[in-house]
Amino acid sequence: MHLKPAPGQGGIQAGKGRAHTCENSAFPTLLLAPCSRLPFCRRSQIMLTRLKINRRQKGVTLAELLVVTVIIAIVAGIGIPNLIDYMPRIRLNGAARQIMTDLVVTRMNAVRQNCRAEVKFNTSGLYEIWVDENRNNNKDAGEVRTINIKTNYSDVNITRAITIIFNSRGVATTWGYTRVANSKGSKDIYAFMGGHVKIM
Repeated sequence: MHLKPAPGQGGIQAGKGRAHTCENSAFPTLLLAPCSRLPFCRRSQIMLTRLKINRRQKGVTLAELLVVTVIIAIVAGIGIPNLIDYMPRIRLNGAARQIMTDLVVTRMNAVRQNCRAEVKFNTSGLYEIWVDENRNNNKDAGEVRTINIKTNYSDVNITRAITIIFNSRGVATTWGYTRVANSKGSKDIYAFMGGHVKIM
């Protein structure tokens, strides 16, 4: 006895050894299993979808690589000259900050050790820091430290010689300013009578 499909239930045909298709299937010729096995149909569609996605994934083309290279070259061509031009300004500011810091530390040591301290600048690029730790008014071994500004800032020089002296209370008994300069300008480092130090 054979059962006929009910009206309106098309899309499933009986028979052995024949390929079957699913209604509304996007890949009817690739589904060789009976359509009643819906999980297999879905897996086939998912696998084919993934295969198409993988085929769309491509590497970088030569044209894209050339465009990126040109952009990098343009940015480097604009930025590097500006950086080279700005480096002397950075070194000048760094030298001024170093001298200001040494003056402040020297004043603090004079107060902490209750003694006289001085910083002597000369135009050879050197400056000398002396803290009279034993308070005998003599520059004994270990009390004097000489610093070359060119060690860290090769193009910077000290252009104004002066000696700044601090007493045990941190007051500058000899005050004034020194100057550092290079090809991009100059900076003045002031030590005021009250002991305050500032870059001008």
